[in-house]
Amino acid sequence: MLNITQSQRIELLFATMQDFLAAHPVSVFEAQQVIVPSHGVGVWLRYQLASKQGISARFNTDFFGTYQWSLYKKVLGSDIPKNAPFTRQVIQWKLFCHLVQVLKKPSEHVQDCEVLAPLLATLQQHPQKPQPPQPQRKLWHLCGLIAQVFASYVLYRSDWLECWGQGRHLDIEVQLRKKEATAPDWLVARYGEMERWQQFLWHRLFAEQFTEYQNIRGRFWKVLASNEYKRNLLPKSLTIFTVLQLPPAEFNFIQQLSKYTDIQFLHYNPSQEYWADSVDPQWLKRFALKNPYAARLFDSKHPLLTSMGKQARDIFAQLAELSGNDANLSGEWVDLFPSYFPNTLLGQLQHDILHLVQPQPHSFRLRAQDQSIQIHVCHSPLRQLEVLREELITWLNADSSRQPADVVVFVPNLPEIAPLVGHVFGGGFDSGFGSKPGVTLPVHVTGVVQPDAEQLWQAMLGYFTLLSGRFSIDDFMDWLSLPDIQQCYDLTREQVGRLGEMLADAGFRRGFDAAHLRQTLASEDHDTRFTLQFALNRLMLGMVMPVPALHMGILPYANVARQDFDLIATLARMVSDLSIHRDALQHNNQPVSHWLAVLRAHFNQFFAHSINTVGGKGVQTAFFELQRSMETAESGELYLPLQFVLDEIAAILQEAPPGSIPTGKITFSRMGTLRPLPYQLVVMLNLDSGVFPARDRKNTFDLINEMQARRGDRSRQSDDEGAFLDGLLLAQQACWMFYNGFSPNDTQARQPSGILQQLIEFLANMLEIPAESSCQALNQPKTALELLVRQHSLQPFESTNFDADKPRSYAEHWFGVATGLQQPVNTQPWFNQPLQTTVQGVLKLSQIIADLKQPAKHFLKQSRVASLGRLDIASTFEPLTLSKLDEYQIRSLHQQQPDTLIEGQLQSILPVGSAAAAYWQKSQQEAQRNQKRLSQYGTATELDEQQIQVGDHVIQAVMPKQFDTGLWLSQQAVKTKGQRTLQYWLEHLAWQVKRNTSQSDVSNYHDQSLPEPKQCGERIVVLSDVSLIFAPVQAVQAQHYLSEWLATWQQAASKPWVLPPDLVLDKTHGLAFNHDRQQLEIKNISKLMEQWRDGKSFFGGFSLPASEQMDCMQHSDWQIILRGQDAVKVCAQFMQRHAVQLYGPMLNGLREEK
Repeated sequence: MLNITQSQRIELLFATMQDFLAAHPVSVFEAQQVIVPSHGVGVWLRYQLASKQGISARFNTDFFGTYQWSLYKKVLGSDIPKNAPFTRQVIQWKLFCHLVQVLKKPSEHVQDCEVLAPLLATLQQHPQKPQPPQPQRKLWHLCGLIAQVFASYVLYRSDWLECWGQGRHLDIEVQLRKKEATAPDWLVARYGEMERWQQFLWHRLFAEQFTEYQNIRGRFWKVLASNEYKRNLLPKSLTIFTVLQLPPAEFNFIQQLSKYTDIQFLHYNPSQEYWADSVDPQWLKRFALKNPYAARLFDSKHPLLTSMGKQARDIFAQLAELSGNDANLSGEWVDLFPSYFPNTLLGQLQHDILHLVQPQPHSFRLRAQDQSIQIHVCHSPLRQLEVLREELITWLNADSSRQPADVVVFVPNLPEIAPLVGHVFGGGFDSGFGSKPGVTLPVHVTGVVQPDAEQLWQAMLGYFTLLSGRFSIDDFMDWLSLPDIQQCYDLTREQVGRLGEMLADAGFRRGFDAAHLRQTLASEDHDTRFTLQFALNRLMLGMVMPVPALHMGILPYANVARQDFDLIATLARMVSDLSIHRDALQHNNQPVSHWLAVLRAHFNQFFAHSINTVGGKGVQTAFFELQRSMETAESGELYLPLQFVLDEIAAILQEAPPGSIPTGKITFSRMGTLRPLPYQLVVMLNLDSGVFPARDRKNTFDLINEMQARRGDRSRQSDDEGAFLDGLLLAQQACWMFYNGFSPNDTQARQPSGILQQLIEFLANMLEIPAESSCQALNQPKTALELLVRQHSLQPFESTNFDADKPRSYAEHWFGVATGLQQPVNTQPWFNQPLQTTVQGVLKLSQIIADLKQPAKHFLKQSRVASLGRLDIASTFEPLTLSKLDEYQIRSLHQQQPDTLIEGQLQSILPVGSAAAAYWQKSQQEAQRNQKRLSQYGTATELDEQQIQVGDHVIQAVMPKQFDTGLWLSQQAVKTKGQRTLQYWLEHLAWQVKRNTSQSDVSNYHDQSLPEPKQCGERIVVLSDVSLIFAPVQAVQAQHYLSEWLATWQQAASKPWVLPPDLVLDKTHGLAFNHDRQQLEIKNISKLMEQWRDGKSFFGGFSLPASEQMDCMQHSDWQIILRGQDAVKVCAQFMQRHAVQLYGPMLNGLREEK
């Protein structure tokens, strides 16, 4: 018996299911069976039963195809295959195996080559294009397209397959002319050719099995008709809880099964009226232009229902045919439609669709408090989520009975949006406005590929594929950052960071070892440094030989600590493990079963800890699915390369995301995956033109699309249209829709999806137009549609979002930003609020100097404001030239080992190839020049830390160990720069205080008649480009100068000190002695301010963005400090007030020698 109950309310259908299950009890050893359209509906039914009964037990849910096959096996026994033979994967493998043999041995498949010539021609490469490294991939893709259409034919065109199986062809011309009478002859010929090779393939590979498949159905019904024992194996009752599609084969099976089993068919129907003959209004308009008289026979009724509910209409039409035929419908047809709808715009829309009532134009008066339908216009998906979060807080707080589980959010492109959901909702940001407490919204993203399996597969894949590419340090560190790799080698995140630091410092750039690197080098290039093995050798040698001396051509890494020993041992084990399968991708083709055995063994060896995890089960399931598909396809021992098998496993992981399920939280799901479940609030995001509805990917081999459509045919566009309609009808309180109406890059308006635009136009025609006088009096929108469509700002911190009367945001962190942005431009917030700083204990001169070098960074640090600078990322290429840091390191090494340094000690610094010898020779020549310049003055002075008293402060500084010496001579492997000159001057002043330089020392120094005038407190710093010579300063005067700089340092901690040393001491435009005027002054203040504003175009010998130049206002630190200020004016004022006072004594006592 087949009983059909239809309703627009899922709750009523659920109640009917409960009554049916209660009326058809089963034994304690059996379970009540329910057929569901999706996994999510099954989970929802279990939740509902548990909430009503306290428990959900002995209750099974299955998909129709799975349950149908289980009945076949139960009645017919083991005579049928374990799995259905016509899944897309099975068909694809069978096609692939056959075509591989055809291409491999064409002489043995002459007929195949002849008939399949048009198909095989698509595999031919363009003569000017290189052949792909894996020709099997293109053939596999081709077989996938054919398998897709064959699987579709099994469901929707079984009569074609029967015809093909009998050796007959379809009359393509007749069928094409039915759809398009004017189809050109060339098109008819093309599809005729396509039908011929499709018929040939089907007849050759699948016809016999398809006949057996159909015989299974015939035998099934024959056995049931004649064998009472087998009939008793069938369930006494069966519930079908809604369907989203009803192919003819499934519909016929339900009818036949109802003769032996009581079936309760619970059908979700948007309308209680008869609408099986209704058509899309747009189609009707086009049809009326061609056939005006015939068009009178059709009716579109409610335009939203008939344009978006085509699939629901076709299912209803099939069921409606039973209601008029007592021979087909042996049970009851029951209508359970609701009689009450809320007095809201959404309720009125649902009522009109239920009764097929098309509203009169401008007849519905929208109340201001009616929030049942909202359309939000944003600038980006991220902004949509930010707005949604604020709106959800308001909606949930408005009624204490509302729960997060009452909300569902549908997204067409969920995999792209899922990371943003975690960013906006998963951060736990406070959501308070003013003093309101923070709010955390619980969300769950369902129906997307979980990262666990994907990350585990990437970890395993690295052992086989990392060495097939360049194998750069980035590739290796990305692999090490995977959680499963860290767990495999018992590493923490901090240890991985330390490994990366040591490898980069030890010289790893790219390449696994010398043999691997040579694969990408020219034959005459024998420089194989900068590989992983090169760096590992240095690290291991550094463990046992910490002295920087060459051993067998290897320079030990000097910075290995005792706690690094275990890490280096682990790294050595990784290198050994990676070498196991280093050549696996280059091996000859092997049977797929062999590769699966290798992968399983590798998985069990390295990832045994993940076997029972979600990711581990996902990877193992992919192995099983691949093996099962091949066994079902009876493909035999197919020889393929390993890369092919790896790609197919990755595709299985990507194509099989878990089903969407309802959760106890705010559920984010892909559009249409939770149909047709009811929610209090339904939200639909990203309803943009081109994104929604999704179009079916054009399959050029699909004949269904080119022939006249039949009732029950399915398309991706119709699925999305039906999902949108269900969202409107199943929302019990409200339905919100979002789209990107603007671009963040320009002011050009963007159009919503055609479906949403149709709804907007329908609502605009439905809503009453307010009178002009009432609009002016009440300050209301001129159109009611303006109450529905809400346009949002580009940024969440714009002031319009924080109107005290009508706040549109409750995010406290954005409120702080918005408040700051509203400060008047002419105020000076940093300057008017000095910080209270205290200086205690011994001060280190080195820290004072570092702060004075970068006054902006010093101020932000004292203000506890974090500033993110540019990270120095290790290059993934071997060095071809020397960087500035490399040049400094080489100069420093020459300075430390002037006579013993050899080229091998620079093997981790010098560039590759012949450039290494050239740079080594250049560095030797430069070192000799610098050593010669140093020898002109003597030998470098031995240094030590000393303490001095400056006012109330004790300062610790580095100075000559014999502080009363007359000369401080030092050498630095750097070039002159304003910051460095300031450093040497302050160190010189501290030494002058310590050595208690007298006035007679100063006088003797300037007295040219004395034989040794320079042994009176002079400091000489030999740099790479110049020697800086500082004259002695009387101790009392030096202490005064230090006091001024100490006061400057303290002031710069509480107020911004806009006087960067590099800018003041700029050689071209900065402070210098004017010989004509005999005074210190800024050479060119206007040019200097241009440099402060725009930065140097060529900075320090290499290009550097202005945003990274510390003496430029565009630097990120200065941007934070001087926001809203006239930065050029402020800097000019500091220059005029303080430059000469602070830097004048230094420049008066400084001279340079080349």
